[in-house]
Amino acid sequence: MLTRTTLALATLVLTALCTVSGNVYAAQGTIEEVIVTAERREVNLQS
Repeated sequence: MLTRTTLALATLVLTALCTVSGNVYAAQGTIEEVIVTAERREVNLQS
């Protein structure tokens, strides 16, 4: 189960990695996928 802290940390790491590689658009897409996946998991756990 992902906590907010874990999600924030994962987002920071992904952003840093993609920014270093110069691929900012890929970073944004990856972050959105991570957030959507985490939200779906939360909804599934609540229901």
